[in-house]
Amino acid sequence: MKNGTIKRMIIFMVLCIIMLANDNSVEAKERKVESIRIKEIKQDIDGREVYIKCGVEDCPASHNKKFIDKPCAGGSDLRQIYAKTKKGKWRTLEQLNFKNMQGGCINGNKMIIAFVDKNRHKKGDLTAFVEIDLVKNKVVKVTMVQGAKDLNIKAFGHSNDFTYLNGKYYGSWYQKNGKKNYTSRIGKINTELSGKGTSSDFSENNKGKAAFGITSYIKENQLALGIREDVKVGKSSHLERYVSTCSVKNTKKGKAKYKLDKKLFNINRNTKYSVPQCMEQFNKKFYIVRFNKKINKDNNCIEVINSNGKKEKQYIIKNPKKISIYEKDGKKSTIEFENTNWEIESLSHYKKKIFYYTMYKPSSKNIGKQAYLYKVNLK
Repeated sequence: MKNGTIKRMIIFMVLCIIMLANDNSVEAKERKVESIRIKEIKQDIDGREVYIKCGVEDCPASHNKKFIDKPCAGGSDLRQIYAKTKKGKWRTLEQLNFKNMQGGCINGNKMIIAFVDKNRHKKGDLTAFVEIDLVKNKVVKVTMVQGAKDLNIKAFGHSNDFTYLNGKYYGSWYQKNGKKNYTSRIGKINTELSGKGTSSDFSENNKGKAAFGITSYIKENQLALGIREDVKVGKSSHLERYVSTCSVKNTKKGKAKYKLDKKLFNINRNTKYSVPQCMEQFNKKFYIVRFNKKINKDNNCIEVINSNGKKEKQYIIKNPKKISIYEKDGKKSTIEFENTNWEIESLSHYKKKIFYYTMYKPSSKNIGKQAYLYKVNLK
């Protein structure tokens, strides 16, 4: 065998070993977990307590303009939550074109979830915030932030992920709009969601960075960001994903200044679940949600990674399999979810080892788009 052939074989074997070493999917314990869907969500409408509808195309209640006093068999679709318009009319988020669910986080017993009217305006996505009481499973408030009212995007952009820190909500943009690249911006607003949100750049000097995930960290004024960076070497470039700490300094004028401090670890490859979606930090461990696009498979997993970058566990989150509805004749029928993808859009720690997450079906096939709320015990 010629020396050149031997050399190529050795290089190939070394590359294979490196790829296996960097592939987190083969290191940690993997198991499927059972989640509990929060099916029945309520909301007060002018003093009357009603249930949020299921939004299924074949459900008569979902297409009835009247509010419902009994829960749908199919549970509550978060896109059917009501918001009050300037004219005093109650309309669902779907009717108001805030159809796409994005990031969220928990503050005490309250969860906020962002909805965007994706690509509706030239300036970018506008944001509506839903606040849900997790004890009562009830919508507390729906807020159109100032940016949405004024049709500008100076606050939150795509609203990919959120976290709570020291009386403020922070959200990662993760978005490009036309010629402008806003992917390295972070939005900030007070917990009352009043006034205008503000945004600043965490990487002004390097536009190759984007934050897919954001979470509070250990110090009082410190965030951790899940970063996707396009690293250029000469004429070529490659993609790197990693977690970095980021200090926050709020100015007297209310804006925040961000500074990347320290790279904690690289996010290694996962051959089964390739796309990082969002992340959470609890007890010095990072919970990173990852997604795969395979049809008729469980699309999401949660990787548990310690602060040294070692992957300890991988939880497989099961896709919803079916939904029940009452048809016009009053008979109950079951609809199977076939040939659909489901995406986890946010993951938030609640108490002890209980987490909440939101799951979104972006396809309108079969029953229409759906957005659900779940809780899960990640033991």
